[in-house]
Amino acid sequence: MALTKVRGLGLGTLDDNITFSTSGKGVHLGVTSATASNLLDDYEEGTWTPAFDSGSGGYNGSDLSNITAFYTKIGRMVYLSASFQITGGGNVSVGDSLEFTGQPFAPVSPHTYRMGVVSINQAVGSNTLAVGVIASTSSTPGSMRAVITQVNGTVPASTAVSNYSISYPT
Repeated sequence: MALTKVRGLGLGTLDDNITFSTSGKGVHLGVTSATASNLLDDYEEGTWTPAFDSGSGGYNGSDLSNITAFYTKIGRMVYLSASFQITGGGNVSVGDSLEFTGQPFAPVSPHTYRMGVVSINQAVGSNTLAVGVIASTSSTPGSMRAVITQVNGTVPASTAVSNYSISYPT
């Protein structure tokens, strides 16, 4: 039964997607009457392209390669994930940092800080890895900075895969 056929009768089960005829509409969640604070009116999934900005130590490469990056935007929150390698990078050490750009949505001011984690793995099942945090924007507007906080073994940024998970408000 399509949604257009159940007007005022309660929804029951739907056999199709719900599509609104105008923009700016959404679904009120967890309430029995319409309140703006419970309106989910923005959801989006897609890909994004992180771009190398600058780096230090083992992250002092020239570009990103083998990039896979996705985002989900729910309401005002953006959730990013990305995996890539550093072209021309060296061995990663504690304190090394990488700045990259390309987030799909601008953060809302004054919340220009991003929060996230990074793990760098040499190979699946290997004890050779590095971990770090993405704690703030860099001095360059629109950039994100990852800082390595722990290293186990020798982790070459050019062959190891860097995996990122980041969230921020818009």
